[in-house]
Amino acid sequence: HGKKAFQIQAIKYILKLIKPYWYLVFLSIIFSSLASFFSGAIAWFVKPLFDKIFLPQNYRYLKILPLVILVIFAGRGIAVFLQSYFMRKASYALGKDLRIKIYKKLLRVSPLNISMSSSGDTISRIINDTSILESLVGDISKIFFLESLTIIILIVIAVIRCWQLTFLVMSLIPVSIYFSEILAKKTHRRRTEAQEKIGTLIHLLSETLIGFKEIKVFLAERKVSEKFEQVSVDIYNFFLKLIKYNEGVKVVIAFITGLAGAFIFL
Repeated sequence: HGKKAFQIQAIKYILKLIKPYWYLVFLSIIFSSLASFFSGAIAWFVKPLFDKIFLPQNYRYLKILPLVILVIFAGRGIAVFLQSYFMRKASYALGKDLRIKIYKKLLRVSPLNISMSSSGDTISRIINDTSILESLVGDISKIFFLESLTIIILIVIAVIRCWQLTFLVMSLIPVSIYFSEILAKKTHRRRTEAQEKIGTLIHLLSETLIGFKEIKVFLAERKVSEKFEQVSVDIYNFFLKLIKYNEGVKVVIAFITGLAGAFIFL
């Protein structure tokens, strides 16, 4: 319950930060809708393309077909580009504002609290965590506005064309969601651990630069070097696991897509 309340509070705060850039979000939604429309058009015209042009060999329409294909695909490409551009612009503006807010708040914190916290962790929060938030906002908006709308349009077209095959394919979606959820939880856990390690790495680097003379005087180069190397190796291993989980989701989706295709042809 506490975790859910925190998530709701975090979403409200993000929406508050992005509010000054509502016009960018609005433009992103417009071009998402346009891109989804073009995707739907591609799917919708497959059947009449074969029924009225290719099979009867209607050469009159074949002459203008390349131009139509070019317009549809170019239109979708431009719409996707503009959707991504406006949404990324909004997310980067959000990250910029958040960094400034954190920095100003940092200047108001008492020296005692600063000395009690890790400088590396603080730097990591200002630089890395806000960068993750920027990517997160951009990716979520793409999934929510562009891909979700495209899926809805394509499902409607598929149901109109052949509802039996559509429901057969959709019966495999719960299996896909189940395996994706398992891998997503593991990815989240590893990502959190990796962020903590990055904070430690930045802290070590900061300590090295501040106490550079002391390290030289006490001949501690080997000790600090080994410590830095160990943390770097840990981060490397964490990110390797992240790659496995992230790409693992794609493997599951690819397998289920192939399974759905096999069912359709069967």
